[in-house]
Amino acid sequence: MVSKWFRMGAVLASVASLGIIGAAVVQANHLPPPENVVCTSDGTALTVTWDAVVDANHYGVEFTATYPDGSVQEVDGSVKNATTLSLALADLAVDTDGDLVADTSPTAVDVSVKSLHPGKDQGRQNSVKSAPVSCTL
Repeated sequence: MVSKWFRMGAVLASVASLGIIGAAVVQANHLPPPENVVCTSDGTALTVTWDAVVDANHYGVEFTATYPDGSVQEVDGSVKNATTLSLALADLAVDTDGDLVADTSPTAVDVSVKSLHPGKDQGRQNSVKSAPVSCTL
């Protein structure tokens, strides 16, 4: 008698050889990254916009700020049912001289956006982020 694990392994191997397993996982839990990501600044805030993704109801936004001393800080944000997010430039300022005052602004900021499913019962969501876009400060 062939064990059920052997039979299941054979079926999975056959399905995997057709590329069906990977496609099913991607479609069930992953969404493509948003396209046309744009970051603008009015001197006081960064505003990021992107195209909506079918089946996404919220988006994760990652700001990567680089400072004059070469240090880097990541700030994450999210927005539900919208394709725009703003972040005050003051929220990216850091204390570099130890006086507990955020006095150093970034010299560069990149931003990436990823699409997320509605949530419950969607499984782990490792959606791919968009390519980083440089924000003009």
